[in-house]
Amino acid sequence: MKDLIEQVDANLQAHEEFGNSRQIIALNIERYKFALAVLAQNDAKLQALLPAVERLDEALANKILGDLLVRAELEAAIERLETDASAAQDTQRLVWCLERSLAIAGESKSMSAAAMERDFQVGPEIDGRRIWVWDLPDGSEPVADALREALRLGFMPGGHCEAQIIRPTPEMVAQLDRACTLLQALVPQVAHSVFSHLHSVAIAHMRNERGPMLTASGGDSTPCMIFIAPEELANPWDTAVHIMHEAVHLKLSDMVRTSAAVVDEAW
Repeated sequence: MKDLIEQVDANLQAHEEFGNSRQIIALNIERYKFALAVLAQNDAKLQALLPAVERLDEALANKILGDLLVRAELEAAIERLETDASAAQDTQRLVWCLERSLAIAGESKSMSAAAMERDFQVGPEIDGRRIWVWDLPDGSEPVADALREALRLGFMPGGHCEAQIIRPTPEMVAQLDRACTLLQALVPQVAHSVFSHLHSVAIAHMRNERGPMLTASGGDSTPCMIFIAPEELANPWDTAVHIMHEAVHLKLSDMVRTSAAVVDEAW
């Protein structure tokens, strides 16, 4: 059985399209840069930010353009371009997110991660970051308020779903980290790959029209994050399966985005 798992792990990573997460993420970053360039044609503030964005190295570009709020605003702007390219774009929130993210580019955490009250992180370090766990403070603060609004409007839109994020205990965080460690031990290559697409985990009570939900990954308003119900943390095997399942969704979502909009000339 161990040999079979190792073979599956290696075969998945050898897959021409699925395996290379670094390439998928790099293509998505280029997609975002292209969208910014299009939007900046009619927006002086975005035009002023473009040089700083273009100068970002691979790790910083993923940190800044991969931040949850920045990505949410970019995806919303891209959707508006796709549906009505001639319509005027409201880029005020996008400009605010980019300005704030660029201002803290030299710090260790992204804008959204830095808004958490406690610094809970799990999983391996990949390109200088680990997966951060949601722990929004109770008080009002601009980034925290924007994150709450993104969740309110964007949790699995169209699916009649709702999520109530709960503040984690240290034990819950330890249980998440234990499951990530288990995945690393079982399928190290695939785990490292899908963790590249997973930036954050929220522990939440979730429901849809059929009843309680165990796990979820959000829509474009909550990209690069997954949700797990607190009762699913006790058994590390169950938790590991949930994390892998939802993280693969995130990776496939990034693949679909890039394959529809970006062509790699080396292919």
